[in-house]
Amino acid sequence: MLDFGIVSPALVGTAEPSSAMPELAPLWEGLLAPAVHQRFRYTAYGSQSELELAFAGGRVHAMIADRNHSYTPPYDTRRLALRERWVGMLVLNGEAPLFADPQLRRDFGLMAQALAQSLFPRRQASWTCSPTYYTPCFMPDGLLPASYYRRNDMSVAPVRFAGRWREHFAAHPLRLLYTPHRGALTRLLDLLIAELRGQGLALEVIETSGAPDVYSRVALGEFDVVPRGWAERDGEASGFAGAFEKQAPGALAKAAYARFHDQIAGLDPQGDPRHGELYAGALRALEDHWLFVPFCQDRTRLLYRLPG
Repeated sequence: MLDFGIVSPALVGTAEPSSAMPELAPLWEGLLAPAVHQRFRYTAYGSQSELELAFAGGRVHAMIADRNHSYTPPYDTRRLALRERWVGMLVLNGEAPLFADPQLRRDFGLMAQALAQSLFPRRQASWTCSPTYYTPCFMPDGLLPASYYRRNDMSVAPVRFAGRWREHFAAHPLRLLYTPHRGALTRLLDLLIAELRGQGLALEVIETSGAPDVYSRVALGEFDVVPRGWAERDGEASGFAGAFEKQAPGALAKAAYARFHDQIAGLDPQGDPRHGELYAGALRALEDHWLFVPFCQDRTRLLYRLPG
């Protein structure tokens, strides 16, 4: 019998916490059973740190990896990739005076992706980002034709960005909704803030108190940049669009997504390769609005160690 640890303060002390998660438990057991050939019992912990200590101490044999990658598991840990994928992104408010200029949105997006590339280099296999590796990082493999990945956009250095847009920032200081304790999202925000301030660009950092505060400010349009994270679980080809669409205030973004959905309606890139180029064209058109900037991705991992 192997102990599977989960983070669920409400279930701490429950004899059978697996009964409260009928969908997830069979998924995990289905992945692990062929590897370990044993049954599981579930133990709930009040926090991720408590679970990590239990895993390191051998009291728990399996756990789900925390996406922020702050945890270094024991050397003998084995890993299984789950289907779920996560993307970190910056959403830009195209309705606000600062980002009304699409060229500014493009330069800002390319600068942010270049900073992310330096922060999360491709040699770190769990994170990927690049100015030429856009939304497909969390779309089904093989969906788009190879031509999609041959992009000509060049990265924009902070000094070049500041030289081009300093006066615009002076008139419209950037309002950035800051999200603390969010792993990769916060790491990129810290680097972005340091670079913008280092170049003398006007910047207002608004530290949010939680998700309700963020949603309220976004709904009112009281921001220029908001960091968001999104998990893909269903594997649908166009499911990614909903991630950005839900975060996009204003008529500009809504119109861009409406056109995208109209263009991909009826297309089946995975079933008919001829649809791939059409799908890629619709995706490029949406991305070229630079209303969102995907900068990193991760695939959730299941960690386990065999007893003894």
